[in-house]
Amino acid sequence: MTNKEVNTCGSIAVPSSILVVEDDEGLNLLVKKYLRRAGYKVRVASNGREAIERITANTDTLLLLDYKLPDMTSKVLIETLDKKGLKPPFIIMTGHGDEHTAVTMMKLGARDYLVKECNFLDFLPRVVEHVLKDLAIEEKLARTVKALRESEERYRLLAENLTDIIWAVDLDLKHTYISQSVMHMLGYSYEEALDMSIFDILPHPYLDKVMGAFNEILAEKETARNGRFIQKNLEIEHRCKDGSNIPVELNLCFLRGHDGDPIGILGVSRDITERKMLQEQLIHTATHDHLTELPNRRLFFDRLSITEARAKKEKRKGEGKFGLMMLDIDNFKRINDTMGHGIADVLLKSVADRLTGILGEANTVARVGGDEFMILLNETGVEGDLEAIARKIVDEIRKPLTIDGQKLNVTISIGIVHFPTHGEDIGTLTKNADIAMYSAKNSGRDCYRFFDPNYE
Repeated sequence: MTNKEVNTCGSIAVPSSILVVEDDEGLNLLVKKYLRRAGYKVRVASNGREAIERITANTDTLLLLDYKLPDMTSKVLIETLDKKGLKPPFIIMTGHGDEHTAVTMMKLGARDYLVKECNFLDFLPRVVEHVLKDLAIEEKLARTVKALRESEERYRLLAENLTDIIWAVDLDLKHTYISQSVMHMLGYSYEEALDMSIFDILPHPYLDKVMGAFNEILAEKETARNGRFIQKNLEIEHRCKDGSNIPVELNLCFLRGHDGDPIGILGVSRDITERKMLQEQLIHTATHDHLTELPNRRLFFDRLSITEARAKKEKRKGEGKFGLMMLDIDNFKRINDTMGHGIADVLLKSVADRLTGILGEANTVARVGGDEFMILLNETGVEGDLEAIARKIVDEIRKPLTIDGQKLNVTISIGIVHFPTHGEDIGTLTKNADIAMYSAKNSGRDCYRFFDPNYE
């Protein structure tokens, strides 16, 4: 079989091979077999030292890491690579019941994690595929941003620079010049803009920031007189004639007279709306599932960490509660295998839509795995409230679904925990939610269960 060419350009963002770091020789062979069958180029390392040598020799690699290695943990391995300036993307593998370790590694930058259960090899190629797709999307967007910035730089060097607003003020901060491009960017005529103060086009939150920059420049007149180039760069907003605001990059420096003495300040205001949009798109791509558009595992655990910290602080006042649910679509693998990926993907999006339709914006619904979702219920730590929500979810998901003319009867199993009754840290809460979810599955599926210590 021909190995998949997953490196789409010269950047290191998308690896061309996979390095499996696992000391279990039998598992190594199985993982290699499953990934090669899926078309990937695979190498193996049995310990951390060997892995570091291989990565140093070939940085174009996606790592599939067992957390516990004979000579070091994966955490130490990643930190060692980081000190060498190497930051390969990686997926972590942990044993069942060790999910808190996976959370720790996610905070270190893991792209995903797998729990080594009986059927985890079936999901492995798909997890790898999703990670590589996400890397490819991020790489493409990064290239776009880089190209945009290079383009901006080229045009900035042009003397005419008709798209930027070029303006000048004297040492009393009165306008002495403003370019005609003010009409295109802000909607003011040349005459209107020249009669305005620079502060007339600054939204109030930015007045102090710009005035501070002006004062810093004016305070350094002697330095400028001695020949040093003084420049200030700010990201602020300008107010348009129609009342809207646009983001701009503002560059400020001294204007000098013929004798070299400072006579004013030169400003260049550049519209960075497109750059901001691309930055937001990059952030969205890095924090959301590309299929369902729900928050992904990384964003979910970031929000969970914030909620946990707030709840612990409020717990001292007798407050601070939140709920956590772990959901798994029943018999999803059978649907995927018998009806195909296309219908399975539509099913996942339908479940995501139904979940977001039930829960308000104050709560977070995330897709954290193949057919696994998690819900963070802020300020909902009362068992009765959580039960009502879970019952509503089970009833909603149970409603028949028609995809491409085929009727599907879908059900879901839910595990529920709440802070602080079922745990006071993320690792304990997620582990107990997972235990409760499997209890729901063992009880016949299509139901929910709260965590009970007797399950362990």
